[in-house]
Amino acid sequence: MKSDKFRLILSKKSEKFINTHKLEGAKFLKVFSELRDNPVLSSNYDIKKYHHKKYDDIFKFRIAKYRAIFRIVKNELIIFVIDIDSRGDIYK
Repeated sequence: MKSDKFRLILSKKSEKFINTHKLEGAKFLKVFSELRDNPVLSSNYDIKKYHHKKYDDIFKFRIAKYRAIFRIVKNELIIFVIDIDSRGDIYK
């Protein structure tokens, strides 16, 4: 039987953030773990659509002063974390 759970893929930048910011990184991983089971945007988190020129499946959410930008590829069952960084640096 095939699993409907989404696969989580972290970019090198997001892995680096998680490894250097242990507390915040753990919080982000918890949210992504929940999204793997149900990628429908939950009202429990501040998840919003990120308007991007090239893609329409990019989202963002915040935990404290940090932001994560990620893409949900539904036809491939993938959640790809593009970047996690402080609010001032994430949109550069």
